[in-house]
Amino acid sequence: MLGALQSAYGNSIEILAGSGINASNARMLMEETGIRQVHSSCRDWMTDPTTTSNGVTYGFAEPSHANCYDVVSETLVRQLLDSLGELGDRTMIAKYKKNILVRRLITILAVVASALLQTYVIQAFIRPANLLSSGFTGVAILIDRIASLYGHNISTSLGMLVLNIPVAVLCSRSISMRFTFYSMLQVFLASFFLKICSFEPLFNDVLLDVVFGGFLYGLSIAIALRGSASTGGTDFIALYVSNKTGRSIWEYVFAGNCVILCIFGCMFGWLYAGYSILFQFVSTKAISAFHHRYERVTLQITTTKRRIS
Repeated sequence: MLGALQSAYGNSIEILAGSGINASNARMLMEETGIRQVHSSCRDWMTDPTTTSNGVTYGFAEPSHANCYDVVSETLVRQLLDSLGELGDRTMIAKYKKNILVRRLITILAVVASALLQTYVIQAFIRPANLLSSGFTGVAILIDRIASLYGHNISTSLGMLVLNIPVAVLCSRSISMRFTFYSMLQVFLASFFLKICSFEPLFNDVLLDVVFGGFLYGLSIAIALRGSASTGGTDFIALYVSNKTGRSIWEYVFAGNCVILCIFGCMFGWLYAGYSILFQFVSTKAISAFHHRYERVTLQITTTKRRIS
């Protein structure tokens, strides 16, 4: 079970194994589970003749150590360290580096899949149904639509880059550079795929486009988030403000999306603005269903075994 927990959550939390850890089992535990930290009391007993006197005892241990008090044994500590040998250094560092490479590969695959799926949704669902997505992608789509009314062409892919790059540069110092890099990689790939890909509409019904498109759009965002990245845009701003002030601004992000939808409704019809609200609602529910990073989880393990064999 410890190995399964380490595989599932070891990249997010540090698991410290304890209870019954000693020189005879620590190395096996670390090798088989991949856990990098263990806790051992290395307890030994020292005799204290004053513990029991004249029928009065101050002892607290089992009968075999009734006149003793517990100490940390230097000998047991050294035996524990000797049993691990280089495991705590070279072997575990190699495993850690391997985990880093695996995590980066997973992030890259997630970013590529997210960008490709986002491109598919934009071309096969959003454009045919005259919908508007949320965030900077929605702003880029709106700018493209408005420019087309006046005979100009500002592509959605170009708008996504122009909007995201300045925000990423400004916010990168206050949020993770790794997160910023992979998020911008997702934006660049989505812009690139919009240029080279041409997906045909799947349905000829607006409501079906809203439901299925909203679900797949939310899934594309969830894939990026699960890969420790994002689709850029308002995510950068929200994280920046949160890191600076400790407060969430998602209410303001939602208000900003409402303003964009109002502009969209005034210029292109309230019917499609209403469909766009439903589209964003479905996509938000999809994100919530597939991404649970910020949920608080308490794990309690109760066992009758006192030692690991």
